[in-house]
Amino acid sequence: MNSVVVDKAAHIQRDVDINTQPRFADWRIIGTDYLAVVDVQVSGDDRMTISTRVWDVSRSRIVKVNGQAGTRVSSSADNRDDLIVRTENYILDAIY
Repeated sequence: MNSVVVDKAAHIQRDVDINTQPRFADWRIIGTDYLAVVDVQVSGDDRMTISTRVWDVSRSRIVKVNGQAGTRVSSSADNRDDLIVRTENYILDAIY
């Protein structure tokens, strides 16, 4: 399987939200197999929270990893590199 990031200019649906199912037909038209939706929040106390969901566009369903339909990791913003790696690993686990 080859991984390709679809150019943002090709996106039909632009209002993707982590808590809402995407419009799968819009993503199929541009050749998307999987859609990773990521939300990053940084709070006033310098905590970073990254929430992630991965959607299987061809099957029109959310991908579960270890029975979980998404993940949320949180730590101080100083640990952002670790949070990013954990998020990347979740996405790769969901796709592969």
